[in-house]
Amino acid sequence: MSVTSDLGSRIRELRLTRGLSQRDLGGGELSASYVSLVEAGKRHPSIEALTLLAERLGTSPRGLTQDLDGDPLPRTLAEVDLDLKWARIAIRAGNPASAEKYARLVLDDVGVGEHERLEALSLLASATEGQGDLRGAIAIGEQLQGELDPDVTRELWTSTQIMLLRCYKDAGDLDLAIDLGERAMRGFGPDVRDEELLLTVSLADAYAARGDLTRASMLLQNTSRRAEAGASAQVRGGALWNASLVAADDGRIHDAVRLSEQALAVFSESDAVRNLARLHASCGVVQLELASPEGVDRARSHFRAAVEGLDMEGTTGERARLLVHLAQCDVAADDLDAADLHLAEAHQLFDDVGETAESARAMAHLVQAHVLVRRGCPTEGLRLARDAAVATEQVDTRREASRTWRAVAELARAEGDVELRMEALERSVDAAGIRAAQGGVVPGARRAPVEADGESDIRSRPASLTLG
Repeated sequence: MSVTSDLGSRIRELRLTRGLSQRDLGGGELSASYVSLVEAGKRHPSIEALTLLAERLGTSPRGLTQDLDGDPLPRTLAEVDLDLKWARIAIRAGNPASAEKYARLVLDDVGVGEHERLEALSLLASATEGQGDLRGAIAIGEQLQGELDPDVTRELWTSTQIMLLRCYKDAGDLDLAIDLGERAMRGFGPDVRDEELLLTVSLADAYAARGDLTRASMLLQNTSRRAEAGASAQVRGGALWNASLVAADDGRIHDAVRLSEQALAVFSESDAVRNLARLHASCGVVQLELASPEGVDRARSHFRAAVEGLDMEGTTGERARLLVHLAQCDVAADDLDAADLHLAEAHQLFDDVGETAESARAMAHLVQAHVLVRRGCPTEGLRLARDAAVATEQVDTRREASRTWRAVAELARAEGDVELRMEALERSVDAAGIRAAQGGVVPGARRAPVEADGESDIRSRPASLTLG
């Protein structure tokens, strides 16, 4: 039984002992349906939510988790074990700051065992990554990598490779990410292991980010075949989702939609609520690629499902990005007032997360640029769109920067701004790492999807599922 399931059973037991209904326990802050999901082991409560539940049950967060493993351990080891469990729950609940606090409690304990210290270091790296400090996470991951023996601590070693690969990719060093992934794969055996398959999925995403779609497809096809031999829903869903991203990048939008819906069905089998919500968000982005009223409606439904799933367990940055996505749907439906409201809410959340949301903030500015243009302010709108693309170059991958400049080029074309269009096309090519041919034609380049009525593309590529 998982930690989450045991925790849910513990909460239900205490609630019944005290004669409380689920509505009583939830009170004004938590709904009865949310309490029901927690008790069923289908939700990983955030630190804040668990603190509220503990108070109403007359105990503490530690009191709720202190006997999850049955027989009590000696006090010192029990404290260390609970801190590690609490850090894992916080990571899964999207609360990296709390995860860091509990991981550091273990690391500060001079008497902690070597295995516990290494696990705490791994959790600290994930918490650091979750707070947007990629360099810090890489530094911790590289230290951990030097201390781990892949033959003795295989699972922890592999999860560290996944984390480092993901951080290198997100930091824009795709070649290093790919080299790390390929070297790690050479040590894989014939047995199907979830962690190794997850690393392969992450490696495929790095290849796709670099534009090597053929290699990415081959890796994902191989992963899907191996996953059918008994891998978890997390692995099978991750492989399907990243395959849908490759299909989207290759212009096969209907295949991308089909694969993403299959990924959703697989993840619905698991209790990974946060990842399911992330998939809903990404499915919405793919649906927007269809550039049809039906696609917009489906996209909005997916984004709303993601909002519900991330309400208690998502980060502030994730919730802000979802509001931007809903604003994209509003623009596509020509509901500019609703778009303004969603963007205003998003910017309020951006203020709480600072520099870690610069990529989403740039996307919001691009959506706002379309609103301005449609309201009859083309000069202001085009200037804001260009600023958004410049910002994306500074904080995002080459692929996303290239897509954003392409969107600016299409908006400039629609408004007849030849100079900005030419600049945007050139910078799109530069960001993609492609040398333009004579006359500005890019051999073999695929034109980004454009709205059926000639409006420019304002969609962002969905987030890949590189799970650790």
